[in-house]
Amino acid sequence: VFSRAPNDEERKTILDFLNQQSGVIAARLAQNDKIPMPDSLPQGTDPARAAAFVNFCQALLNSNEFVYMN
Repeated sequence: VFSRAPNDEERKTILDFLNQQSGVIAARLAQNDKIPMPDSLPQGTDPARAAAFVNFCQALLNSNEFVYMN
């Protein structure tokens, strides 16, 4: 999204977010809550992880680094 690779700290932050968000979403899925995720997922894909990735992409697309060009 930013036309660059993430640095080590960003990579760690991303993985921490995906792991934490996957847990939150798994709990919501267990309660049959409607969550944003693709209509169809590849076989073997964890729905909670896919939804966490959707959340991550939304955050990237709303970040200052994506919206404003330096």
